[in-house]
Order: sequence, then C-alpha cells, then structure tokens
Amino acid sequence: MSRFGKWRVLSMAAVLLVAHRPEKAAAESAHFSAEEFERHVRILAADDLEGRGIGTAGLDRAAEYIAARFEEWGVAPGGDGGGYFQSFEVSVSSRIADATRLRIGGRPRRLAVLSDDFVPLPMSRRGGFDGPVVFVGYGMRDPERDYDDYAGQDVRGKALLMLRYEPGWASAQPVDEQDARANPPGAATRTSHAYFETKIGHAVKAGAAAILIVNPLPAEGGTADVLYDFSSGRARRASVPMLHVTRALANEILEAGGQPSVAELQRRIEERKRPCSGGLGGVRVNGYVAIASDPKPVKNVVGVVRGKGPLADEYVVVGAHYDHLGVATNWRKPGDPKKYVHNGADDNASGTTGLMLIARAAAEGPPLKRSLLFIAFTAEESGLLGSRHWVRNPTVPVERVAAMINLDMIGRLRNEMVEVGGMKTGSGFEETVMRLSRSGGLTVRSAGGGRGPSDHAPFFSAGIPVLFFFTGLHREYHAPEDDADLVEFDGARRVASLALACAAEIANAPQRPEYFRDTTGFRPATRPGDPGAFAAGRGRGAGPGAAGDGERPAMPRVRLGVAPGNYGEAEGRGLPIEYVAEGGPAAKAGLRDGDRILRVGDEEISDIYSFMGALRERKPGDVIEVRVQRGEEELTFRVTLEGAASRGRPGGEAGGRE
Repeated sequence: MSRFGKWRVLSMAAVLLVAHRPEKAAAESAHFSAEEFERHVRILAADDLEGRGIGTAGLDRAAEYIAARFEEWGVAPGGDGGGYFQSFEVSVSSRIADATRLRIGGRPRRLAVLSDDFVPLPMSRRGGFDGPVVFVGYGMRDPERDYDDYAGQDVRGKALLMLRYEPGWASAQPVDEQDARANPPGAATRTSHAYFETKIGHAVKAGAAAILIVNPLPAEGGTADVLYDFSSGRARRASVPMLHVTRALANEILEAGGQPSVAELQRRIEERKRPCSGGLGGVRVNGYVAIASDPKPVKNVVGVVRGKGPLADEYVVVGAHYDHLGVATNWRKPGDPKKYVHNGADDNASGTTGLMLIARAAAEGPPLKRSLLFIAFTAEESGLLGSRHWVRNPTVPVERVAAMINLDMIGRLRNEMVEVGGMKTGSGFEETVMRLSRSGGLTVRSAGGGRGPSDHAPFFSAGIPVLFFFTGLHREYHAPEDDADLVEFDGARRVASLALACAAEIANAPQRPEYFRDTTGFRPATRPGDPGAFAAGRGRGAGPGAAGDGERPAMPRVRLGVAPGNYGEAEGRGLPIEYVAEGGPAAKAGLRDGDRILRVGDEEISDIYSFMGALRERKPGDVIEVRVQRGEEELTFRVTLEGAASRGRPGGEAGGRE
C-alpha cells in the first residue's frame, strides 16, 4: 500500500479493544494507521536525534517525546516519583585517562605521544607492562596452511608488534558480487585470522605481556594510517594491554631492532607466504593503560493503563527499546574514520512506535482485566541495561508481572512473515499467537525461546513468560543506512496490532500464564532475496564497539553451552557465566548460572578471548575438564563438547550475550 493510501482497520486488536463500542472502531483504527506509524518513526529516526545514542541530547529528546505522547493520550505515569521516567546511570563508554603512556627503550629512546603515535584499543586491559619486543607478523596461526607467526619465537613476558588484519592470500572469496560491491576491498572477505579477538587469543595463550597493533599498507597502494577511534564503542576487556601504533612509530621500533620496515615485512609475507617473525634486539617498551569509566544519566520511560477488577494489580508489560548507536564510525568500513548518524529506524524506532500506538489504543479502549505497563527501555544496545535495571528495580512488584511482550525491529515485514520468540515460555502462548496471526493474515515463524538478544531476556530470567516480535535481520542492521525510507510502515502496524491482540488476550485471561523455561536460542531467519544479510548476534557481536575487525566474531567449531557475563563483569579472575543453556554440554555436566570459569583443559581463562581460544581447536565429542569457582569453592567438571552448528543463534558464545 502507498504510504499515502487509505487507512486500514485495526483488525483483531480493534475487535478485542472496542467490541462493545463499535462507533469508536474507526477512530481507534485511524490512530493505528500506517500514516500514523510513519509519522512517529520519522520523528524518532530523524538526524537531529543523533542516533539516540547514550549521552546524546537526542536520546533525552526521544524520551521526552515518548513521555509527552503518553501524557497526551491518557497513559498514566508509571515511573519513579509519580512521573514517566525511571532514571539511573550507566557506564557504557570509557575514555583514555591522562596516566596512559608508552615509552620506547633502546635506541632511539623516547616517549611516544598519545593520540599522535598511539592509542589504547577499547578492549585493552588496564595497567602497566614492560618487556622486550618481538615482531610476530599478523599474529596468525593457520595449521591448514602450515603457517605460524609464533613458530620458533619465545614471546612469554614480551610485547608483540603485529600487523592488523591478515595477508591477502589468507582472505576468503567474496560471498557474491553484490556483497563485494557493497563493501570496501577485503572487508566482506576477511577470515577469523583478521579479528582482534583471534589475535588476542593467540597472544594470551603464548604468554605475551602486551600487544602493539600497526596498520599494514592498504592492498590498493594507499598510505592512510588512521589510529583506532577509541570513542567508537566499547568491547569486552582483554587480559593484556593492547595499543594501536602508527606505522611511523612501528618503523622506529623495527629499525632500532635491526628489522626492515612495516611495508617491507608485509611485502615479504605476502610474496613468500612464510612468517618473518623475530626479536628486536635491545628494544624494550614500557607502558601503562589508564581507562576511566564515563557514567551517563539515562532513563526508561514508563506508562501504565490500569485494568479493572480483581486482577488489576497484575500486569502485562509491553516493552521496546528506544536507544540506538548514536553517531559512530561505520563498522562495515574499517578504514573510514568518518562518523555517521545511525538513525535506527527499524532498530528500534519501529518497535518504539508500535509500543506507543499500542499504549494509545489501550488507553482509549475499554479497560482490560489486568493492567498494561508500557516501558520504553534505554541502553539496550549496550547490553540490555535498561531492561535489566527495571527488573532489578521494578516500578511495580515484579512478582505481579504476568507476562512481558517485546517489540524489537518490526519494520521489515516480508512475505507476510513475522518471527516470534518465547511462544513456549508461557502456557497457551503458541496457540494464541498462531490463532491471532491467522486472523490478521500473518505467518508466524518461531524465533526460539526466552533467551533472545533483546529486552525480554531479563524478564525471562526472572521467571516471567515472554513474547518477542521481530521481522528479521537485514543488511542495514546496525549500519547508518537503517533509515525511515526503508521501513514498511503498514507491515509494522500489522505486527504491532498482533502484539496488541496478544497483550489484550493475556490481560483478559482468567488465569495468568504458567511459566516454562524454554532456553532454545534465538533463531533469526536469513531470507532469500537478502544478499549478504547480516546474521551475527544482535548488539554484542557487531556494529560500533564490536570486539574485533570484520563482520563476524571468530567462531570456535564447538560450544560449551554458556553465555558469558556482561561487559565489565568479566574483569578479574576467570570468566563469569551469566547463564547455562538448558540441555547444553555445560548443563549436562553440572555447571550453573553464576559460576566463574577458571580453566578449560590445561588453559587458564582470563577473559572472553582466552575462553574462545581454549575452544577454537577442539572438536565435537572432545571431553574436557572445566574448572569453575562457585561461591567460595573451586569445582572441576568433565564436559563433552557439542558442534557449534547446534548452538541456538548466530553469534553463539563468541557473539556475547543473548
């Protein structure tokens, strides 16, 4: 339908909400039209809202806009102190502190200049380091090609100087012609060897004291040497200091150690396809990485439509996150320092608009038996921080929440198919969703259980049944191109109508739904006709702030069946487990949510990178010992690994959180 076409009827939602007042049906439907949906998406996804990033004035303006619409439409305040906001602080970004330094010893001896000669990488460990320097090529180990930059090198306790990315001969072929055209040279074809996390894993396993990364010369003969933009995002903390140095500084270090220049070493590796690693005699580096957290005030927006009758003190939560990535570099163009507004029209102005219009329809329709609580969450893109905060600090008693319905990326309906997660987390959910979707002419595909990578997950972890409405991943996911012109507004309205109908039916049911712990992983569809559709884990494995270079994390071939802890929580000894996947290898062996992994096999685990490294060379069926800390005890379990193909969602354990 043309975006200026006629209004369509609200279908099943109108029937549920205005059945006993048919004269109001037309007015209710007008409020829920494709044109009305478009109006709000375009406001929320406008450039002047600065991509709704944490710390931007645009994010605050978006919150105020949502609250103003709630007030205008008669949705009562549900936040703190009788207002619409639930305010708190998050530390989702960091800054380089003044104590950061890098001193080059030997000849020449000098103090490098921060931001001119070097910068710490966002995943760098805080603290000091000191040691001799060893050049290790691309820091690459490839048994299939009999190539190992570490072969014959004693790097324990030393600083490793290595090239960023990977040699041209190691890259894979383009996925397809369109994918190759849509990406800068090499960006779509890099293998796992090019990722920071792979390089970190090898370096940590070898006992390195620090990593110095330098840009190789571009394959097309350019000379650009841009230092990494520390402010472009955050990543999981590594267990070694990690600095990005200019080619000029790297050349000084190499020359002092009797080695050729970066360009010459790169040329030899490319032409000979053999390592050129070696120690730099007499050259030492001494440094310190100081990274300070930068807390920002944020707020969830909360409104309530009260129910009527004895069940009015129970709630059905309807949620959607209104934040996005802000103004950041384009992760698909790693050599481009320019910052772009990431408007997030589908992710998640579409879901936020659906939330707002559902709230309006509920406020203007007849009261339901249970109350509806509407929460526009902040900081979802930073690790579900807004929804986690609400669950830990609820504005209504959390034990009175009967169900949670989440709308995230509902703006790309194609082939009449909507993906719905959590249908087996609540009694009767699957039958309800399927029946109502047929009434609305939609086809439903299951998107897994309650552990999906969006704001329903904390509610599911708290024992609350959930439904997650989603219309699929696409090439513009987490990219600057996710703009309002690409949203299918009538389709988004229809998905929101289905969510409204489900919320109304759950709210009017005589009994609250029984909770079932379905931990099936998130399973988004990659649809035919979407060349190069990106299918990495949402929010944690891709986009500004992702842990490595390239489109996907470097994936082990096996899985342990655990989700690592949140950003920042991984610092310290071992790696915390946020949850253990039900029926997975770890669960079968006896590991539990909250355990902290100390050792996998004979390898100490200090961070996500060493964890992935410990699994990367394993095969399905291997039996390994996993040592964990549980409270004050240390326990050892024997775990039989499973193939990664059986993990719940793309991104899996390496992708971070679900």
